[in-house]
Amino acid sequence: VTVVRTAKTDCAPACLEWIAADGRIDADTPALFKKVLKDLGPRKLPVFVNSNGGAVNSGIEIGRMIRAHGLDVFVTGSDIIACEPADKVCKRGPAKAVPKPHLARCASSCAFLLAAGTRRYVGPSSMVGVHQIASYQTRYKVLRQYRIQTKMVDGKRVEIDRELVSEKRVDEEMVRAKTPDSTYARIKSFFTEMG
Repeated sequence: VTVVRTAKTDCAPACLEWIAADGRIDADTPALFKKVLKDLGPRKLPVFVNSNGGAVNSGIEIGRMIRAHGLDVFVTGSDIIACEPADKVCKRGPAKAVPKPHLARCASSCAFLLAAGTRRYVGPSSMVGVHQIASYQTRYKVLRQYRIQTKMVDGKRVEIDRELVSEKRVDEEMVRAKTPDSTYARIKSFFTEMG
């Protein structure tokens, strides 16, 4: 998630800038958006998204930020162009980029970003995908070692103290879980809020 400027050189002083948001939406993505939006201040740049989605909660959080700032959303990728080593102006300002709408995608939780746009744009060769929410639980197998103190009571060994000495994960398994109805209610509320 970063602010970029068109790589065209014949547009000065009004070269197009946008927020390029490419890749997976995960737990860290809202903080990236928050920083970019804070740095922009009152400026309103369009958001170009190209993502297969990711975390539902993060998508909803970013969507609310986009709506609160009144930003437009385009399903368009951004090819960022590396600065030439000697180009000090390029290194100071926003990175140069080329919009890539052909075969850009906005799937899964990216749909929350698209829905949040004040205006939403999807080109004829771009793709939007929505699906049922998939929920997973991670199950861990843990090896624990204890120091146990016992004493004899009526001829039987009885535990009187237990102290955990070490704990180590030895296996983990992702298991599909039923998505709670509350998740669907929150999603419905979000889409209603976004119009």
